[in-house]
Amino acid sequence: MKFQEIFTILHVYIFPMTSQELLACRLQQQQISMHSCTTVGDVVRNMVAMQAQDYPGVRWSLGLRLPGFTEAEVDKALAARAFIRTWAFRGTLHLVSPEDIYTILPLAADRIKQLYARQFRELGLDDKTLLKIRKLFEKALAAGKQLTRGELAELLESKNEETRHHRLNFILQRLSLEGVICHAAKRDKEFTFALLQDWVGPGAAMPKEEALGQLAGRYIQSHGPATTADFAWWSGITLGDARRALESAGKDLVKETIGKETYWLMQNMKAPKPSGELYLLPGFDEYFIAYKNRDLILDPANKKPVMGAGNGILSSTIVHESRIIGTWKRSLIKQQVQIEIKPFDALSKTQHQKIKEKLKQYETFMQIPVLLKNP
Repeated sequence: MKFQEIFTILHVYIFPMTSQELLACRLQQQQISMHSCTTVGDVVRNMVAMQAQDYPGVRWSLGLRLPGFTEAEVDKALAARAFIRTWAFRGTLHLVSPEDIYTILPLAADRIKQLYARQFRELGLDDKTLLKIRKLFEKALAAGKQLTRGELAELLESKNEETRHHRLNFILQRLSLEGVICHAAKRDKEFTFALLQDWVGPGAAMPKEEALGQLAGRYIQSHGPATTADFAWWSGITLGDARRALESAGKDLVKETIGKETYWLMQNMKAPKPSGELYLLPGFDEYFIAYKNRDLILDPANKKPVMGAGNGILSSTIVHESRIIGTWKRSLIKQQVQIEIKPFDALSKTQHQKIKEKLKQYETFMQIPVLLKNP
């Protein structure tokens, strides 16, 4: 047995991580406390997929992982096709790298078709109808043309296809998951849609089991340590598929018991020393959303300020020493951003100072004045 293997066994079974070290490790692997990526495309590729229905929020998720970058540079990367915004895991909008899109979409689509089968039947979206709509979109978007959501709705209505009652949402989601369309460049403040093959070029999926194994390894590399249930939640696949995928992901993955849970982590994953740093994260940042069990990150007593009434809307969070200690909200007023902070408990002078420092980074990102409403 090699020395490195012996060391790993000793580390896992005799000196397991503490919960605080686990969270510090996640911050590092997610490029929040450590920055090894140099471009927007690098970040998206490293993260595999980033939840992105709140586009202003996910822009900041990219910005805080790339200190010194601006909001305009993120939009420029979108227009340059460094990443794609489309429906993926859990039937939710994500940012995905062009080189990963044809691997991820089939894994996401299979599960969504099963979960939403009843809704598709109720909306009259059978295979024949979806094929008709697909052909309409392919003709309308041919030769690199881009249309907004409203323009696609007008096209459908001109052919007597209903677009109300969430029907258009399900059409756009389904055709995106099937690799027909994706979000393209923005026109003014609105996203357009394009044919996926025109936007990023053709591609092919890999065999399902191989794709799942690769996905599992990359999830742990970018988000670990994490449990099997965390991976199943993040990817939207079944718990059985998640278990098999992690077991087949390769010898670089190991299991470690921390507290009462069993976590997967990379064999060479080392917990950094907790730095006591503070971060301002958007509501749907992967540091919070990518795990089924979030009790390590957020005290259950403080769930309501972050998760609201359970309607799927998440507040932006203040993270200090790896845990959420409050929320923050931004308001765009004329040519400035006003920030209101709502800590769960009174902040120390050090925490106040760290928040002001992070707002300077946010001001660089936004390229307009950022003012703290309640300093």
